[in-house]
Amino acid sequence: MLALALLAGMPPAAGAATISLNPGNDLQTVIRGAASGDIISLTADYTYRRGLEIDGKNITFALNGHNLSIANDTGAGLSGIGLLVHGGSKVDYTGAGSFKVSFASATTNGLALDVEDKHSSCTLTGVQLDAAGGGNAIYSDLHASVTVHGNVSAQGAGNRGVFAQGGSTVTVNGHVTAASGHGVDAENAGTSITVNGNVSVLSGHHLDAIYGDSGASVTVNGNVSAGGSAGSVIWGIEAHDGATIAVTGGMTIADGGIYAERGAKITVGGPVNAKFTAETPAGVDAEDGATILLGSNLTVTTAGPGYAGAAAHNGSAVTIDGTLAATPNYIDINSTILTAADITSPTAKSGYDTYTDGNATVWVKATANGNENGNSHPPPHRGGARDNGRRGR
Repeated sequence: MLALALLAGMPPAAGAATISLNPGNDLQTVIRGAASGDIISLTADYTYRRGLEIDGKNITFALNGHNLSIANDTGAGLSGIGLLVHGGSKVDYTGAGSFKVSFASATTNGLALDVEDKHSSCTLTGVQLDAAGGGNAIYSDLHASVTVHGNVSAQGAGNRGVFAQGGSTVTVNGHVTAASGHGVDAENAGTSITVNGNVSVLSGHHLDAIYGDSGASVTVNGNVSAGGSAGSVIWGIEAHDGATIAVTGGMTIADGGIYAERGAKITVGGPVNAKFTAETPAGVDAEDGATILLGSNLTVTTAGPGYAGAAAHNGSAVTIDGTLAATPNYIDINSTILTAADITSPTAKSGYDTYTDGNATVWVKATANGNENGNSHPPPHRGGARDNGRRGR
């Protein structure tokens, strides 16, 4: 890629031109006149406020220690998008400085960064969305890729931080924050989102810090927090249909839990603290062949009489590699509530207390309870998933 060649001190591709971008130039006009592979070189800090489209061209911005800001906040120009990269375009930057994209509007369904189509990619330093709702700070589709060497923020009700689908890839080397929408949302096989920082959702109702569906994967190398007041019901993680979600850090969930169903797999390395008042069936809930693995302690507090610390239904399994503290109910196996003493003997996993009816299972690190014996119990079931969304949901 041209940007890598420049960083390594290699000459640009044959025929590439360097075009100076001066204050007062119209960047969209400059892009239209540029050839694929050209370098656009900043001579000073530059802000473009009408939304920018790059279609079918490889463009590198040489920052030269300056700040490049591409925004859409004037109500004119490109409709509903800060920066649109498509048609196989590759957009990158070189040198010190910043390359940030934003969208600010009272309209709904806005996109700060929209990268679509096979071989399309964009590398930049930050993304910000501040719109009325239903939009995405980053939207990536159709095998495109995005790399952000900085933070992603989505302000406004219902706006996602990152939404990737259609086999696309997004990497954020910073934090992702959503004021009132999904933090990250990955859908479809081959789609992946990696966040090398924290993911935070501040408030909302029936939202997720992390959502995965239909074989997509999400990796968060940091901590996850789902905030809001009691009754807001924000899932820390929600995974469906073979999705794989891994969090290396811990999780704090103000009103909600962790949910996986239909073959999905969730792994959380650090401690999980969940508190809720209604609607959420358990602190961690695995349904229909799903797997949840917790690498540390699980603490669950609920005011709901029918809710439990950990639940497993219909061939699912939960493993807690630490203590389980839950009030008022400990474990739910196929809708039968078990206490800490209701251990199945002999254990099915060495070093863990087993809670099972032969169909669904919860394992808790044996040193957590100090219990050696117990009873097992059986049946019913309950489950259900929520729908979720695309670009304008």
